[in-house]
Amino acid sequence: MTAQEMQYNILLQIDSLFENAAPGYNPTQIQSFMNRAQRRVFNEKKLLYDTDESVKRMLSPLNKRASTTDNTIKTVTVALDLYKHTNGRYYTLPSNVGFITEEYVKITPVGGATITKPVLVKPITYDYYVKNYENRYKKPSIELIWRLDYNYDSAQTGYIVELITDGSTIDSYHISYLKYPQNMVIGTTNCEIIDETFHDEIVSETVKMITAALNDEGYSVAVNEANSDK
Repeated sequence: MTAQEMQYNILLQIDSLFENAAPGYNPTQIQSFMNRAQRRVFNEKKLLYDTDESVKRMLSPLNKRASTTDNTIKTVTVALDLYKHTNGRYYTLPSNVGFITEEYVKITPVGGATITKPVLVKPITYDYYVKNYENRYKKPSIELIWRLDYNYDSAQTGYIVELITDGSTIDSYHISYLKYPQNMVIGTTNCEIIDETFHDEIVSETVKMITAALNDEGYSVAVNEANSDK
């Protein structure tokens, strides 16, 4: 479906639910609901990416790659270094990263030659770090690097992560990821996902969101007042 067709289906369902008595919406309002719904559906689907082949096919238009070698991932050398963990190093990922599907580094071990084969990067939590940093079977090694998510930094225009090694030098960092879908613009920009099931879920989620908003008394009063002022 095009964004315009989604809008039409949404209006049909809303009118049906409210017996053709629902307040009118302008395209900008519906568009805003649709884009919020699209983000929600994407966030649900990405969690199934590793286990559901149909979801992989569905989200395939969003696949991207980034690395330090092509400068789409950048090393952060700002004041954050004051807070890094032992053998930690900060990197800025592209701002549109929605879900990392694969990541690896190439390293040079302490006192050794560069390891040309990819070394696995494992995402961890701060609790995991505290519990396992001294665990020789789980802590970073020449075969395993840890990743801690830091935050989004507008100054760095991206998401900051910290990679933690056993002291090895990281020569390059590479990721494959799903980017967030671009916002739809009714009549201009359609959903990047071509799977009709994804479109149907956007429509359903949008209807739920609008219905919830209409059922909120304060929202309904505001809408009615706005309509009466036209």
